[in-house]
Amino acid sequence: MMVALGVCTSANPHEGGLGYMAGMFHLFTHAMFKALLFLGAGCIIHAVHSNEMSTMGGLRKYMPITHITFLIACLAIAGIPPFSGFFSKDEILTACFQFSPVMGWIMTIIAGMTAFYMFRLYYGIFWGTENKEFHAEHVPHESPLAMTFPLMCLAAITIVCGWLLPFGHFVSANGEAYDIHLDTQVAATSIIVAIIAIAIATWMYARDRQPVADMLATRFSTLHRAAYKRFYMDEIWLFITKRIIFRCVPLRLPGLTATCRSVHELHGLGCQRNRRKRTAHAKRKDPELHHVVPGWNYSINCHVISIMNILSLFVIIPLLMLLGLWIARNVNQIRGVMVTGSSLLLILAAYLAVSYIGLRNEGATAEMLFTDSVVWYAPLHICYSVGVDGISVVMLLLSSIIVFTGTFAILETQAPDKKNIFCGSPC
Repeated sequence: MMVALGVCTSANPHEGGLGYMAGMFHLFTHAMFKALLFLGAGCIIHAVHSNEMSTMGGLRKYMPITHITFLIACLAIAGIPPFSGFFSKDEILTACFQFSPVMGWIMTIIAGMTAFYMFRLYYGIFWGTENKEFHAEHVPHESPLAMTFPLMCLAAITIVCGWLLPFGHFVSANGEAYDIHLDTQVAATSIIVAIIAIAIATWMYARDRQPVADMLATRFSTLHRAAYKRFYMDEIWLFITKRIIFRCVPLRLPGLTATCRSVHELHGLGCQRNRRKRTAHAKRKDPELHHVVPGWNYSINCHVISIMNILSLFVIIPLLMLLGLWIARNVNQIRGVMVTGSSLLLILAAYLAVSYIGLRNEGATAEMLFTDSVVWYAPLHICYSVGVDGISVVMLLLSSIIVFTGTFAILETQAPDKKNIFCGSPC
C-alpha cells in the first residue's frame, strides 16, 4: 500500500492518482483476508493448544472449514483471481509499472515471495508431516460455529469484493469516479509469478518428507536459525521493555510508590480519587450553575435533525453498546449487546454504502454527502458536524465488518484470570 502511495504522480491527476486509489483499495481488501488469516490462526491454536508448527501438519482432515477459508485467504494474498487480493494488487503493480518498469518488476518479485511464504505456511499447517504422537494425546477438532462463522463471512467477502465492489467510485485522487480495469499484461505477469512461487512451495513443503527444505536449513543454518527466531525481534523488544523501560522508568502514581501494582490496587485508587472528586464537586455545587448559560443553542428542532442524520447513528449505537455493557449482569447479556450492536452497525454501513453509490450515480458532485451541522456553543464556534466522502464510507464499512466478525469470533473465549497484568506474577 505504501509503495502504491509512493508512486503517485501529479502529471495527470487521474492516471497519476492510480497509486492512491490502488493503495486504498488494497487497504480495504487486505483487511478482509488478513483478518481471515488471523482468525483462522486463532482457530488452529484453539484446536492444537499450541502455536508451534511442529504440533500441526495434516490438520485439513480435522478442520475442513478452517482449512478451506484459510486457503481462500492464502490465494487472495498471493494475488490469484478471482479473489479480492488479485484486483487490488494488480492496480498497485499497474501503478508501479506506470511509474517505473524497474519498480514494477521489483514489486512483482516481492508479490511472488509473498505467495511462496504464505503457501509454505499453508502446507506446514494443513498438509506436511502430521505430529501423530501429539495428536493422539490431544485430537484436533474443528472450532465451534461461533468461531467458524466469522471465517465463512470473511471468506465470502474475500471472494466477491474485488470484482463486485466499485471501489474507484468511492475513492479517487481527484474526486472523480475511477473505473477499475485490468492491465492484461501486468495481470498475466503477476499471475504467472504467483503460480511459480506456489508451485515451488508445493514442491518443497506439501509432502510428508521435505528433503529440499531440510537441506537448505542445514546448509544455511545461521540464516535458518535467525528466521526461526524472527530475527530476534521479540527478544529485542522484550529486552527494551522489561530490562530498560520497566526497570528504569518506574510507575509513579499518587499514593503508590512500588513499580508493580495489581489491578485491584489501581482500581481501588481510581475509585477513591473519583469519590474525592465527586465530594469536592458536591461541596462546590451552586444552584446558579443550573441556569441557562448565554450562547448555548437550545433549538430542539436542530438537535432532532442532527440526531436523525444517518451518520449520527454511528456515534449513538456504540454509546448505547457501552451503556448496555455497563448495565449487563452476566456473560450472555454482554454477548447479546455486542451481537446486536455489531449487527446494527454492519447493516447501517451497508445501507450507507448503497445510498452513497446511488447519490453519486444520480449526479451528486459535492465533496461530502449526508452533511449536517448544529451549533452547540456559539461563542467558541463549537459545532456538531457530520459528513462522508468515499474513503469515509469505505472505512465505516470496513470497520463494521471487522467488528461484526470479531464479535462472533470471541463468543467462545473465556475471561482471563485476574492476575497482575503489570508484572505477570503476584507482587
